[in-house]
Amino acid sequence: MNQTLKAWAIAAAISFGPSILVIGETPVPRFLVRTELDLVAGLPSPPAAGSLAAAADLEAVLQAQAWRTPESVAWAKAVDEGKVWDNAEVLGSWFKEGQLPQLARFFRGIGKEFRPVCLAAKKSFDRPRPFMIDGRIQPCLPLPTDTSFPSGHASYFFMEAEVLAEIFPEARKALLEHAHKAAWGRILAGVHFPTDTVAGRLLAQAFVGEIKKSRAFQKGIEACRAEAAPFRLKKAG
Repeated sequence: MNQTLKAWAIAAAISFGPSILVIGETPVPRFLVRTELDLVAGLPSPPAAGSLAAAADLEAVLQAQAWRTPESVAWAKAVDEGKVWDNAEVLGSWFKEGQLPQLARFFRGIGKEFRPVCLAAKKSFDRPRPFMIDGRIQPCLPLPTDTSFPSGHASYFFMEAEVLAEIFPEARKALLEHAHKAAWGRILAGVHFPTDTVAGRLLAQAFVGEIKKSRAFQKGIEACRAEAAPFRLKKAG
């Protein structure tokens, strides 16, 4: 079940090709500085099929479906895009790509390293989506074709929240609350189990914990803080 940095490198080569640094045939992480890394090993396994925990997971998805409203469905569709700029809801309307090009580049670089980690985790567990297990579940989004555990969207929601909290520490609580709300949208939409989103959060926390050790990451945080400072001062004034 373990997936090491070797699996990361294979997935990255397939997913990103020349868009990341390649020495010989080996993609080189920019922020992940450890040469041997196993982020997947720290994840708990999803509930076993037929277990009480699996039944509870399914029941949560069914109940979320029963409680859908037009407003909640609209929210689930909105967060399906999964953009870091959705956090303008927390940080303010000034938080947009056109005004923060440095931050945009920073997150693109992090995303290029995080996506293969998520892919390796999904491949490791290979859990079917809720609607594949029970025909009563009717997703309100286009049906994903990949596996369910951990949730890739939730992984990104929490990765973005954790990184943004390094740039805007005063907003940490609100950023994480926003990530939890967005992750719930995946359950409400019928495309994930609750444990999928929890696993996504754990994977994101492990990943960010590693990249925070990188000098490149710390320099990026400093640059993003400096770029955002004029907007934060204007808001404070």
